[in-house]
Amino acid sequence: MFRALNRILGPALFLIVGVFSGGAYAQASERIGSSLLLLIDASGSMGDAVGGGNPQAKIDAAKQAAIAALGRAARSGSVEIAVLAFSGDCANPVPSYQDFTRDVDRLTAFIGSLQPGGGTPMADALLFANRFMNQNGHPQALDQMIMLLADGQNDCGDVNQSIATLKASGIIFRHETVGFGITPNSQAAQDLREIATQTGGTYHHAADATQLADVFMEFVNTFTVIDLLGQFGKSTSSPAPSPPRNADTQAGSDEGGMDGLLGSFKAPQETDPMPTAHPFHGALAIDSNQGEAWGWAIDYPTPAAAAQRALAECGSNCSIVMRFSDECAAYAADQTSESTVYGWANGYDSGGEARATAIAECRGKGGTSCVVRAWGCTRR
Repeated sequence: MFRALNRILGPALFLIVGVFSGGAYAQASERIGSSLLLLIDASGSMGDAVGGGNPQAKIDAAKQAAIAALGRAARSGSVEIAVLAFSGDCANPVPSYQDFTRDVDRLTAFIGSLQPGGGTPMADALLFANRFMNQNGHPQALDQMIMLLADGQNDCGDVNQSIATLKASGIIFRHETVGFGITPNSQAAQDLREIATQTGGTYHHAADATQLADVFMEFVNTFTVIDLLGQFGKSTSSPAPSPPRNADTQAGSDEGGMDGLLGSFKAPQETDPMPTAHPFHGALAIDSNQGEAWGWAIDYPTPAAAAQRALAECGSNCSIVMRFSDECAAYAADQTSESTVYGWANGYDSGGEARATAIAECRGKGGTSCVVRAWGCTRR
């Protein structure tokens, strides 16, 4: 679908690659032009065969496509990449992830380690991924985008409600979605199409491993080239609407491709400098001992403002369980029925450390089903 860009840029692309392979490349490798997050389905159905005479498991085909494409993007020197694998259940929709990096070996090792299992908590994974991008993506990236791959129907929460929640919180990014080996008119395809449409992206259908590899590679090629040309605009909470489409984009086709991908991009705009006042305050809120509803807030000028935001996101009957500043913090709760066991952590430099410590404390108190209910990292 992105071959039109290759035809348009042809010689220009060759020139760009030539320039960045010389002395200019070292300079480009020191900046972050764009943040790209891959949200990949690692549910049990990804262990099924691709089909059509191909006995390869879907997860293996997806890993091959992702390693090849994301490795190329990372080598461009200006694109940072994170990979989040969603599976399991609502309580822990993203049990494993690779934080943003340009290290090809780290990306390859993480993607290669993925194994299928569990359900398809896509709605909750959407919430997690957008918040993860907001908290962990490079603050000066010119564009931040999520690529979502799934092979089945969401079985946890409501996709439309997740999108509404993200829009209401002002945290939502452009999504390019890919349906791998799913029926075009299925609920799974409708969900993926809705996610793309609501965020200004495009839905792509990949019927087999070859089409999946094409979608990944052409998307990443286009993402990288436009980044080098400086054409990406900063993602906003209200993405520009996608142009009308008569059909979903098919792998290997230009139908709607250029308009769908480029139609709402803008040249970088002047932005206000990042505020330097310290400290930055955050707060975590839950509605019960087990945190059936939760809310969080980061980078607010006062503790009261952070608490107000966290409570507003959590909803009625919620209480603040943690306040923090210039650090990462997490709150975990045992999900065993009637349990009041919990764990918390603060003072960490990464969300991963804070979450791991909170879960360890919860388990240390006797919790048998401890999960992180809310976490956050303020700027430092």
